[in-house]
Amino acid sequence: MDLKIAVVCSSNQNRSMEAHKFLSKKGFNVKSYGSGNQVKLPGASPTQPNVYSFHTTYDEMYKDLLRKDRQLYTQNGILHMLDRNRRIKARPERFQDTKENFDIVITAEERVYDQVVESKGCGLVLYYEDNDNACADFLCACSAREIVEIQ
Repeated sequence: MDLKIAVVCSSNQNRSMEAHKFLSKKGFNVKSYGSGNQVKLPGASPTQPNVYSFHTTYDEMYKDLLRKDRQLYTQNGILHMLDRNRRIKARPERFQDTKENFDIVITAEERVYDQVVESKGCGLVLYYEDNDNACADFLCACSAREIVEIQ
């Protein structure tokens, strides 16, 4: 049995895409999603985020931020993150809009966990506390051998 895994964060930008990349490299059948109503990226100030629809491609976001302030978005790592993302898939996707079902759904925040559980039934929904190393530690603990034993 090939487990279908979804990783979900709010905007399908940072945590879900890093997990997507990590699990994909390990050979897992994985897709990544956001659960929010819009895609939000840090802006020039905390009160002015850059807001996009889920239909906006990573490449369009990249070019928009490059045009707005190349230095700021290079320095804060957003352009690097968007470059990684556009090499993985074309655009962010919203979990609530997919018709696919998954055996395991991994979420990064309690709010995202609640949105996932409310939106559709899933085989197993996991939530990990979001801090600097939690995602990497959690995913490393999910080695191929351990996930195979779940089956």
